[in-house]
Amino acid sequence: MGNKDLKNLKGIYLILDKKLAGERSYFKIIEKTARYGVKIVQLREKNISTREYVELAIKIKEVCKKNNVIFIVNDRVDVAFASDADGVHLGQDDLHVKYARAILGKEKIIGISAGNKEELEYALKQDINYISPGPVFTTLTKPDAGDAIGIDFVKYVLSKSDKPVIPIGGIEAENVKKLSRIGIDKVAVISAILKADNLEIATKTLYNNLLSG
Repeated sequence: MGNKDLKNLKGIYLILDKKLAGERSYFKIIEKTARYGVKIVQLREKNISTREYVELAIKIKEVCKKNNVIFIVNDRVDVAFASDADGVHLGQDDLHVKYARAILGKEKIIGISAGNKEELEYALKQDINYISPGPVFTTLTKPDAGDAIGIDFVKYVLSKSDKPVIPIGGIEAENVKKLSRIGIDKVAVISAILKADNLEIATKTLYNNLLSG
């Protein structure tokens, strides 16, 4: 699953969060949302052992494969490699992209976060498959995410990058149209779906709004 496939992909990039998932299993969440617009799933775990992380990643990869969803591991290149995930998402302080690429190989997806012009400049020089600017809007899901960058910065990223741009941060069904209107066709979300009582309706509404603009 390479850059070419990602460029043509339109839809939702769902980041799994244990706290927001509550009693719902990751597997059920993937199965329910994949039908209505989730095309990429990211696993982000902080408080489990590496062995548990790999075992969980392997199971999630199987569910993603069955549902034709791309599977990304957050931060942990070792877990992505061990589970044969489709790729990894890196923050600016994570393993350097060149080492991640050397470990994972040319065919895997590597995405990177960018919250300002300096981080964007770094990202543009790397062998990556997508850039994730954010937080676009104010978000409570990740307290350390920093100040909202706004729509204008997303426009700036679009003007500078020939890679797919997948914004994140405070994106909901109500404000996703603002991103759609500037040419965004992929967005990363957490609470917009996981906080919803009905996963299917939340996903479908977000997806329709993203594509309708």
